Formats: sequence, C-alpha cells, structure tokens
Amino acid sequence: MSEISPVVAPTPIPAARRFFPVAGVAIVALVLFQAGPRLLDPQLLGLEDFIQYWSAGKLLATGGNPYAPDQIDALQRAEGWTKDEPLQMWNPPPVLTLTLPWSWFSFPVSRALCLLVQLLVILGCADWLWRFYGGSAQKRWLAWVIAFTLFPSLVVLRLGQISLLILLAFVGFLHFEKKGRYVLAGGCLALAAVKPHLVVLVGVAALLWAVHGRRWAVLAGGLLVGAVATAIPLLFDPVVFSQYLHALKYDKPPSNHLTPTAATLLRLAFGEEHAWVQYLPLFAGLVWLIPYWYRRRDAWDWAEQLPLLAPVSVLVTFYGAWPLDLIVLLVPVVQTAAWHVERRTWRWDWIAVYAACNAVALGMNVARCEEFTYFWFGPTLLALYLLLRSRASRPEAGAGIASAI
Repeated sequence: MSEISPVVAPTPIPAARRFFPVAGVAIVALVLFQAGPRLLDPQLLGLEDFIQYWSAGKLLATGGNPYAPDQIDALQRAEGWTKDEPLQMWNPPPVLTLTLPWSWFSFPVSRALCLLVQLLVILGCADWLWRFYGGSAQKRWLAWVIAFTLFPSLVVLRLGQISLLILLAFVGFLHFEKKGRYVLAGGCLALAAVKPHLVVLVGVAALLWAVHGRRWAVLAGGLLVGAVATAIPLLFDPVVFSQYLHALKYDKPPSNHLTPTAATLLRLAFGEEHAWVQYLPLFAGLVWLIPYWYRRRDAWDWAEQLPLLAPVSVLVTFYGAWPLDLIVLLVPVVQTAAWHVERRTWRWDWIAVYAACNAVALGMNVARCEEFTYFWFGPTLLALYLLLRSRASRPEAGAGIASAI
C-alpha cells in the first residue's frame, strides 16, 4: 500500500474564478425557469419511478392505504399511468416520511421539483467528495463532469429514483464522522436504509466499528432518526405497518426481476425452485467483510473504506439492485479522480475505459436493453477502481475540505 502523501495547499483562487460556481447556478436557474412549463408536462419527464413515491405519500396524507394496489392504481391512472399493474412502493413504512412532502403538490409540480433537488444533490455530493479527497477548488469542475457522465446518475435523474438518498447518506456520514460528530453521522447513515437490502455490508461494518470503539452516539443517532421516521407515518396512519405486512404477504413484491446481479445469475442457473442460492453472494460478502474489518479494526478509516464497501454491498445484494442503484459508485470514482489528478498520475487509457463503460451503458439504455444485460457495468467499474486505488498516492481525506473552506 502506498504511503500517504501530505496534501499540498491549493493555490489562491483568482477572484474571477470564485464567481464561476455562482454563474453556473444562475445559468441553470435561468434554463429551468425558461423550461418550467415543459417540465410540468408529465410526458416530458415520464411517470416512473417517481410516481410510486408520490402516490404513496399522497395516500398517506389523505387517509388512504399507501400499500393498497387498488388505491394506488386509481391514483396513478388519474395521472396518466397506462400499464396493467400499478407501480407499488415496497420500501418499509419509515420511508413514507420522505415521500410525504411530495404529496403537498400536484404530480407534475412534484416531479419537476424532484428533478431540481436531485440535480443539486448530485452536484453537491460530487463537489464535496472532490474537496474531501484532496481535490483542489480550481479543478472542482472535473467532479461536476464526473457526476453527470456516470450512467447511474443519468438514470436516477430520468426516473426520479430514491436511490440517490443512499449517496447523500454516505456523504453526510463521511462529513460528520470526520468531524467527530457521531450522533449526526449515525443519523445520516440511517438514511441509507431507504433500501436496506443494498447497504447490508456497510451497515454491518458500521455496527462493528461503533461497538468496537464504543461510539454509542453513532447508534443513538441512527436510532433517533429511525424513530422519527417511524413515528411520522404512524401519526397519519396508525395501522400502516400492518398494511405493509399484508401487502408483503398477499400482494407480494416481485422477487423474480432479472436484475443485473450475481444473485439473479445464480437463480437463473439453479432454477426458481432453488431460490435460496440468491443469498449466496451476500453470504460471501459477509464472510469477506468480517476478517477484512477485524484486521483493520484499530485503524479503521471510513474515508478509505466506504468507497470500497458501498459498491460491493450493492453488488452482492440478494434482491432488487438496478443499474441506478450504483449511483454509490460516485464515491470511489470521485475519490480516485481527485487523487490522480492532483498527483498528475492519471492516464488517458483509464479515462477511455471509464468513458466507454458509461457510453455503452447509455447506448444500451437508449436501445431499451433488458436490465440484466447491464450485469457487467458495476463489476467493471469496481475493477477499474481497485486498479486505480492500488496505484494512487493518497492524500489525507478531509484535508482538501479544510483548506478550501
């Protein structure tokens, strides 16, 4: 492993450049203002996947059952949904706390606002990660380019998916953990439980780390956020958990989706009658994680370990990992880009591989290829990350933030 190099303080930013981010935001705001009427057209942004969150929040706010297919179907068809089955939200009831605010607006307005919020979140996360991993303020635009050329980012924006909250949770966790504000760090990490099956490895590692270091404040922060997120839906619908369990039992979330994961590959190889094999990748991930954490337990550094654990956790999941869920790849991609750009060790062939992977995935999306055909995307970018990680001279994480603020 390479020796960690000291961070070189960035050179002063010319006054003109300081206004560049402000000018960029102003231009984006102007474009959105001009395109406002078109953004309110559901045919432009489409209905899925955001309509499942909006309809669930709307039903909760109006006294309905957010997990009842007939009520969901009636609400979605009124907004133009034409498919045979309604798009049902299978996230657990605490997630309804996050979908509830969208119910305050009509669907077209909520969808446009969601797009704006997601743009800001992706941009903000990429910018923060760049500086956190030692990238200079003068070159932060590279992080913006990365953010909007990563294929999962484009899919998340197109569909209005909630997976972006996992990225935001990880960034918030890194920020507060580095500052030693463990209650807030735990609270941020709890946000990643919007799709709990995707963050099992990260959750187990966080639990081991907190217990080993007696960082009880991390657990307290997570429990506090979980309690608040649970209480709010109960105030609107005291039986929401029984409604959720009823939906799981009788309506049954689709378990046979051909998602681009090793779990799906095993299920196809051994047949649906041996569905238990889809848990083997997660089991293998846990078998790898425990000794991996144990060897590093006294010097565990989340800034170094999260960029690896996050994508691996998604790739070994037993259920429902779509290409858009790999938005967490933004963490390792920005990390290694900042390292190599600041040390001037980047190579054109690395950039070409990254660009080719995202271009091919985008082309497949335009061609409407089946979801399972994206099986190669996550492992390929993870392998590229491991290569670049092994060749990086790593500055201390967080120092870039300190010098830039």
